[in-house]
Amino acid sequence: MNRFKEQMLATEVLMWRKKGLFLLTVLICFFPFYITYITSQESLEYNLWQLRYFIAIAIIQAVAQITIAWYNLKNKVPNYLVLSFVVMMIFFQLTFGLTVILLTNA
Repeated sequence: MNRFKEQMLATEVLMWRKKGLFLLTVLICFFPFYITYITSQESLEYNLWQLRYFIAIAIIQAVAQITIAWYNLKNKVPNYLVLSFVVMMIFFQLTFGLTVILLTNA
């Protein structure tokens, strides 16, 4: 248990891993817009107008995720914060995608 605790509190992360996490974050930030476009293709203008608030949420979340990833890239942070950021990012993408798909098909 002590080894796990030490690994989570460590702040030394290789630069290529930090850059990879930043690049992954930027790529994943486009996922909500792709899901919204794919699910709205039948009547694009009508569905995008109905989902305008979700698009705004996706924009705000993308800016927040890129900001946190930039902070992780430029500063030393403990590994548990990086792990919590990745978990938060994955759960947002999952809930956003499911919500948009369910609302569009309703």
